[in-house]
Amino acid sequence: MKLVRSTIHGFLALVAVSTLTAGGVDYGTISSAVAHVLEEAHYSRQLLNSDLSRQFLSEYLDNLDADHLFFTKADVDAIMAAHAATIGDDVLAGRLDTALEIFDLYKKRVNERVDKIGPLIKTGPFDFTGTRTVELNRDHSPWLADDSTADQTWHDRIEGELLDEKLNGAPLDECKKTIWSRYDLLRNELLKESKKDAVAIFLNSLASAYDPHSEYLRKEDLEDLDSDMSLSMVGIGVVIESEGRYTKITSLLPGGPAAADGRLKVNDRIVAIAKGDGDFVDVSGMSIDHVLSFLRSKPGTRVRLRVIAPDSTAAAQRREINLVSRNIELVDDAAKADLVERQHPDGKKERLGWISLPSFYGEPGESGARSVTRDVRNLVIRLKKENVSGMVIDLRNNPGGELEEAVGVAGLFLGQVPIVQEKDRAGKIYVSKADERRLYDGPLVVLTDHLTASAAELLACALQDYGRAVVVGGLFPTYGKGSVQTIIELGEVLQDVNPKESDQLGALQLTIAKFYRVNGQSTQLHGLTADIQLPSPEDLPDEAESDMKNPLAYDETKPLHFAAKVATQTLPIARLKELSATRIATDQEFKYLTEDVERAKNREIANSLSLNEAMRRAETEAGKARDKQREAARKLFPAVAETVIHIAPASRISNPHQPLPTISTSPDPIRAESLNILSDLANISAKKSAAGDQLAENSTKPDPAAKTR
Repeated sequence: MKLVRSTIHGFLALVAVSTLTAGGVDYGTISSAVAHVLEEAHYSRQLLNSDLSRQFLSEYLDNLDADHLFFTKADVDAIMAAHAATIGDDVLAGRLDTALEIFDLYKKRVNERVDKIGPLIKTGPFDFTGTRTVELNRDHSPWLADDSTADQTWHDRIEGELLDEKLNGAPLDECKKTIWSRYDLLRNELLKESKKDAVAIFLNSLASAYDPHSEYLRKEDLEDLDSDMSLSMVGIGVVIESEGRYTKITSLLPGGPAAADGRLKVNDRIVAIAKGDGDFVDVSGMSIDHVLSFLRSKPGTRVRLRVIAPDSTAAAQRREINLVSRNIELVDDAAKADLVERQHPDGKKERLGWISLPSFYGEPGESGARSVTRDVRNLVIRLKKENVSGMVIDLRNNPGGELEEAVGVAGLFLGQVPIVQEKDRAGKIYVSKADERRLYDGPLVVLTDHLTASAAELLACALQDYGRAVVVGGLFPTYGKGSVQTIIELGEVLQDVNPKESDQLGALQLTIAKFYRVNGQSTQLHGLTADIQLPSPEDLPDEAESDMKNPLAYDETKPLHFAAKVATQTLPIARLKELSATRIATDQEFKYLTEDVERAKNREIANSLSLNEAMRRAETEAGKARDKQREAARKLFPAVAETVIHIAPASRISNPHQPLPTISTSPDPIRAESLNILSDLANISAKKSAAGDQLAENSTKPDPAAKTR
């Protein structure tokens, strides 16, 4: 993704019928501006016609009721019949009456449902011994057919939540209080949402009807984006994601309050949050946005968490942890490297470099700003001084970021050559060429997975298309996001707005172009297929651009005539694949990985959870037994003669010759095999180079059989 702050002027003549004003801000005019910018600047050149209006309204309903649990089919049919043909004209004219009416109906349906949940929780009946199941994910499920279907669906849902609480060790009466508190809070929080909040959802629905990466950004969304690009934030330093009804901690940011405190662990589940001396708020079942809103805080704020360990079965194991938020440098998201020292069975020692790129951060045009290109340059220089025989660039889970930074990194390994093509809405092609001088020309492996996206895909594609690197990845292609976004701040669009209020208007993230490889192919939808494919934990369905709503189509453009400009060697892909396949066939960690992925696929396909308590407990115990068996087996695995030395994020290296601490790593068979592939590539390249040197030497010696004249 390419994010550039843009300004678009000329909307002063827009005619908007104001239906909502808050704090002096006219949201009717804002809505009209957003709609016109989408029509006039989006890559698709699509007018807000009746077909797009229908999609827009459908997006709005889905965004309000994501799990299709509150609206009934009758509600949806009535709304679509009344407004699908006119909603586009309404927003172009700044009329928000329909948006607010639908939002009020949603509030009414939630209130009605919560009124029913209270008696249901008290009286049930609930049976945790049968064979029934509850649907886990309903975002693709049909709208509830009628009230009777809705009542049964909700009965199963509440029974599932009660069972979850029971499995966490709480008595049934306490479970019922927890569930009631959860839905009472949901209702109260929804009732607090203002018409301004409804407009934000409405405008985001409009943008996403054009494509999944166009969106309306509130002020706080814009601040979060700035934090991601500049690698700094305010908070307690936890990264979270939804896992069923819980919010799971996926990582702790190094240097953050949570990591320094040491009590929070990865995979802990947050069940309640409080600020200062306030009451705890149960966040189970809340959307990730709502949980983030509770976690957001100014520096110096005391944040209290109640958490459960992933294997907790008793209420007594719920812990309360107090932290104080502060400014955090996101060093965990910065480029970093490892020096891997290996000793082979024949006694030969080898040094390999590993560069991790979690994202393509940068602040274009700002002197002294963070830059992934500069950080990688420093890391490559450092690894070269350590005499590594090859390097791996790890792009797993890299969502992209600044295109200019991806082009810069590519230049470090390719030199000053074209890296990517970009086509705007008028069909004009722009070529991005690297300005960096080629810094490293040794053996190179690029590691990707199904979640490698956007600018990260483009870096991998360029290195593959020039024959510069062997691309190792999962069985699935990379994500397949081949579009360019820009950010248009609405305070610049609406020039008559009071400057003091302009930052309250938010912005529009808008798709304005598409990416193409130097060979003319697009990464859109198709992604990148690796040269060597390994089983990966990300090899799961419904996790790519092609699975999102309203994606841009795949197409191609003319290839650049690049082959003659860069001297490339033929990479020994076939031989490397053969050697890798032989190792994987007997690698126990890959067998474990394949088993885990298969279980995850089956869970996703089934999309259901048993309501039988004994069965659920048995599944939990089976998982614990499996983990215990694996840990015991790992102790018997042959020891790996390998030392991993961590190199701090490049921007933090003050002395390039400082001693480097050794770190331990958890089992990562993909990392291990990628290093094996790099080692094979380095050995083959060294033999090929030696053979070439010998041939050159022989060609300069006189032929003893030759006769002189």
